[in-house]
Amino acid sequence: MPGGMYSVDLLLPTARFAFWTDGERVEVLPEHRSPEGYVAYEELAAARTVVGMTTFPNTVLLRGPRTILVDPGMHLQNEPVIRALEARDLTVADLDYIALTHAHFDHAGACADVAGQVVLHELELGDPDRPMVAGILPAERLRLLSGDEGELEPGIGWARTPGHTEGGVCYRVDTADGLVVLAGDTIGPLRADYDRVVAGLDDGPDPVLAASWRAIASWGAALGRPPIEPVLDLNAKSVTLPRSRPLPIYEYRCDACGHTVELFQKFSDDPLETCEVCGGHVSKVLHPVAIHFKGSGFYTTDYGRGSSKARPASESAKTSDEAASAAPPAAKAASDGGGDAKGKGAGGGGDAAASRSSSNDKTG
Repeated sequence: MPGGMYSVDLLLPTARFAFWTDGERVEVLPEHRSPEGYVAYEELAAARTVVGMTTFPNTVLLRGPRTILVDPGMHLQNEPVIRALEARDLTVADLDYIALTHAHFDHAGACADVAGQVVLHELELGDPDRPMVAGILPAERLRLLSGDEGELEPGIGWARTPGHTEGGVCYRVDTADGLVVLAGDTIGPLRADYDRVVAGLDDGPDPVLAASWRAIASWGAALGRPPIEPVLDLNAKSVTLPRSRPLPIYEYRCDACGHTVELFQKFSDDPLETCEVCGGHVSKVLHPVAIHFKGSGFYTTDYGRGSSKARPASESAKTSDEAASAAPPAAKAASDGGGDAKGKGAGGGGDAAASRSSSNDKTG
């Protein structure tokens, strides 16, 4: 298969927003990266009573012979996705279709405003969360994958990697930098269990998920961008994320002299009280959260009015060819395991024969 057929563009990066409430007070933590934001959320949950977290997945744009949007995200991300496309001189109408790693609402919700055909595995139709997206993903909009592996397009393979959901898939994309794996929520939010399993140190919390992790590691990808981690080097036996500060940053300002200082603190740490310069009392500085949600899920009166240009939608969903030669299944990277009701087996590696659409996918 010729290299460099597709480019992988991180359209919207993953983000986590943890918050806590106390009466009428609401505070959003400054840490929003993943997985650091998940660690921050767990600490917050141990220190506060009423806590919550909203997570956005990575939204990826594949550009090559086809233009494919992978995991458009939550309904809250509809407007940002459209604007990010516009920043690249694209509109929704320029997309050939949308590909989902799985059909949970936080990955598929933005399909409400991003029109077009949607590709997902047929086993996702039986997921317990299916009713949450059934209205925006009706059967006539779907192109369904079946089996354990196949080819989405020449240069883009897929493999079923159950564990997070029964029909969760990874997309294996041939790029100029080598093989890129889009792994959805198969890996994460933390990496410790994955690293131990692929290093052969233990079998992890779930044998089904562990089999999927071994399959992903066996592909020997040059890099991967699953919508949980920013960058994943799958060649390494034990992968370490880029070094980053694990604690949230708090800013304090002296009430007397105005001196400011930033501290990395746990949520259970006592707040700073005394200025290191003059000895006066200091107060925590709270900044407005730099996030603005727009779209059909919000009233226009929620934000200041302004002009906006119309955005064309896809005129019709593209259908796939159903007649193509069947690809031989690749050897399993790990034996199938038991585990919970969410999965039975692991997707294998290997590239399928080049075709517009494998016999393992069908129009819903």
